[in-house]
Amino acid sequence: MEEQLQQKLNVLRSKQNQVDNAWKKTGNKELLEFFMDIIPKALDVERCSIFILDPVEDNVWLQCGTGVCERQISVPKWSSVVGRVIASGEPVIETDMESVVGAHDTASLKTGFVVRDTLCVPVKGVSVDKITGAIQVLNKKGLVAQYTDEDLNTLERLSYHLQMNIENIYLRQELAKISVAMRKQIEMLERRLQQQASA
Repeated sequence: MEEQLQQKLNVLRSKQNQVDNAWKKTGNKELLEFFMDIIPKALDVERCSIFILDPVEDNVWLQCGTGVCERQISVPKWSSVVGRVIASGEPVIETDMESVVGAHDTASLKTGFVVRDTLCVPVKGVSVDKITGAIQVLNKKGLVAQYTDEDLNTLERLSYHLQMNIENIYLRQELAKISVAMRKQIEMLERRLQQQASA
């Protein structure tokens, strides 16, 4: 019995190492950061951000963005523009956001950045039939300061080209959950082995 438990423990440890190694591969972060640099210039906006859906907690967190750090912002799936885009799978344009109370106010307190308007599009998964994240731009510049069909088309094309990268981050979160469950199972088996050894 002890030998069987030890073998199972070794198999679990090996699998956990594989999961941990896969979890550490976050995708091409430099590519995402490059797009965070060029999209504001291309769309004449102040900021751009990529958000990832957390399939475990069912909320949405920031992967990267202009002037912010990874996970600096986390928003609820149902009461934020980004969350609504992910839940519906449809793009959203909102203006005059300074006069509306919402999740953007909480983000403003954390970052010091005031949101006036936004264009946000979903990122669809390639291998999973789900929305895995969203790309959001904030505060259109210029005299007219309105988002155009061309802006929407550009952001949707970007979303399409980045979908594999963003899906990798989405799936990494599921791997992290599996890794935690495996670690608990390994710890339980180790305790059982120690109890049998001392009996």
